[in-house]
Amino acid sequence: MRQTLCIAERCAKVNREHCKFGRAKDFATRRGNYEGTFGAQNVKFLPIAALAESDLAAAERCVLEQLSAYKIRGPSGYRLEWLKGIRPEQVIQIAQEALRANHITHSWLI
Repeated sequence: MRQTLCIAERCAKVNREHCKFGRAKDFATRRGNYEGTFGAQNVKFLPIAALAESDLAAAERCVLEQLSAYKIRGPSGYRLEWLKGIRPEQVIQIAQEALRANHITHSWLI
């Protein structure tokens, strides 16, 4: 139990004011990870695009560059993928624009 508390003290604190953008090779697994951590009732998991696995890193990078102003800092000072001060609808719009602007082949899931 003590080890779990120590880990929790080093983690970023997030709540309903935060959202996250990132990549996943398997949506069901990623959703399960978040639901296991935060509880299913507290997770709104919305896959927005499907891409070739070879394009995942480039797609994530170009979108996160556009979202950098909203990234929070973790306890260590490192910028995280957790975002604050932006609504999920805005994140989706930014992702759509970034993927189009960078000519990354994708299929919209929303």
